[in-house]
Amino acid sequence: MVGPLAQFEIHESRQDRAVRLRLTGELDLASAPALEQRLEALRADGHNVRLDLSALDFIDSTGVHVLFRAYSFASANGWAFEIDPNVSRPVMRVLEIVNLEHVIPRGDPTPEPTAPLHETAL
Repeated sequence: MVGPLAQFEIHESRQDRAVRLRLTGELDLASAPALEQRLEALRADGHNVRLDLSALDFIDSTGVHVLFRAYSFASANGWAFEIDPNVSRPVMRVLEIVNLEHVIPRGDPTPEPTAPLHETAL
């Protein structure tokens, strides 16, 4: 935990033909269900998703499971879901520890979109 002010938020915007979800704060047992619900809703509506973890301060095993389930579903079912290559160091370290760094594509991060669509705070 980074601190008492590390509130989880989902900042949503359009980017090309995808919805970009920029996560801030901590993705943990308390906040992971909100992300999972949003990902499921976007998937059900047929939206491509790009997840930005560059400003995420912390991720626990529950958050890792949400990412892994989304990545696995996308791989098996053709859903366009990807994680931006610009991942915060604490999150990348956890992904390396659990041997999931391969879910991060290599290449340049995508620039921030200009117009937010929606923001969710917990």
